[in-house]
Parts: sequence; C-alpha cells; structure tokens
Amino acid sequence: MSSGVTGLGRRAAAAIAAITIREGFRARLPLAWLCLCAGLAGLQAFIGALALIDANDVVLSVAAPIARLLAVLITAVFVIAPISRELADGGADIMFAAPVARAWWVLGRMAGHGVLALGTALSATLPLMMHAPVAAAGAWGLSLALECLLVSALAVLITISLVRLPLALLALLATYACARMIGVIQMLGQADSQAGVFAGIIDGLALIMPRLDLNAMTDWLLPDGAASLGSALLPGLIQTCLYGMIIVLAASLDIERRRA
Repeated sequence: MSSGVTGLGRRAAAAIAAITIREGFRARLPLAWLCLCAGLAGLQAFIGALALIDANDVVLSVAAPIARLLAVLITAVFVIAPISRELADGGADIMFAAPVARAWWVLGRMAGHGVLALGTALSATLPLMMHAPVAAAGAWGLSLALECLLVSALAVLITISLVRLPLALLALLATYACARMIGVIQMLGQADSQAGVFAGIIDGLALIMPRLDLNAMTDWLLPDGAASLGSALLPGLIQTCLYGMIIVLAASLDIERRRA
C-alpha cells in the first residue's frame, strides 16, 4: 500500500515539475534568458572598447558580478511570482485535495524551478566565454548553477511562508544579501576587539547561513584564479546539497502545517 502511495506521489511530483517548466516557458522565461545573454554580450563589448590594458580582466571583473546578480534576480522573480499566484488564488488547493502528501507538491515545484534555474545560469555564463577560458567559465557557470538551485529552493520556502510576492521577494533578497556578505561581516566582527556580543551573534549566524560568497567568484575567471577551481567547487556542491535538503524538509513541513 505504501509503495503504491509513494509511486503516486512520485508521478504527481513529476507532473508538477513538468507543469512548472511549461509555466516558465509560457511566462517568457526564455526571452529573459535571451535578453540576459545579449545584454551581457553588449556590456562586455562596451567595456572592452573602453579598456586600455588587460581588456579581458577588466571586462570579466565588471561583467561577472553583474551576470551573477541578474541570474539570481531572474531566478527569484520567476519562482516567487507563479507560486505566490497559485497559493493566493487557491490553484494549489486542487493538488492538495489529491490523496498524496503535500510534500510532493513542494518537491515537484522545486524540481521544475531547479531545471529553469539551470537555464538561467547557462544564459549568464555563455557571454563570459568570449573573454574567459572555456574551462574556467564552465566551472564558474557550474558554481552559479548551484547557487541558482539553492536560491530557487529558498524562494519556494519563503513564498510558501509569506505568500505575497513583494514580501517574499524582499525576504529572499535580504537573505541572499546576508548569505553573500556574511563572510565579510564575520571578518569585520573578529577584527574589532570591541565587538563583543555582536561578534558572537555574527559567528552564530555564520554557522546557519549558507556561504554563497564562496560560489561563482570572479577571481576564478581570471588567469591567477584558475588553479583553485577544483578545490573551490567542492564546498559549493556540499553546501548546496546540505542546505537544499534542509530547505526541502522545512518547506514540506510548512506546507503540511499551513494546509492541514
């Protein structure tokens, strides 16, 4: 009996993932990918024309952080908007009425949005290959894909909790900014001998926050950073898997509690 229920849940999750992907295409996400790719290519051409020396390094130093930020923003918007709409207008209630655990809805949503996040990371990486070595750009893109996967999963969790699009987007961006800056904040707290309790709070926060500042580092695309690619990718992969499982569990528990 349980195996039959599990099989039904897996089929439901697969169907929801497929619907999520089609939903992203209907929302013109591929157009956003094209605009991102073309915009980054144009930006790189403009910066390259202005740079007097080390044009590739200058282009990558400017374009890579912008590409990373835009990829995260696109991922966040295209995850939060459809889930917020589905939860607000009661569209998800049809799925919740099915004889399967509601956690399968969460898994299906995360899987579908995860696939779309990979496409976003790819569209942000391709223009950088014009100025960076293919291997370095590929590793940077893989790390960005891991980051986008984690952001998409976190967006699902936050949207389930807050429902409303503006609040969910603001909360996600605040969490992302904290995860990106926590390493710098921690170093500043440790360097200040007067920090006291504040430094302890920051250290505690650093223990529970993902270190997204370790993902998709611009230095990897530059000649001096190429040697550290292998060792740098492993921590990103480990933390994506670890925090991904925690987020899936938290979102599943939250949707079961809120929709019981």
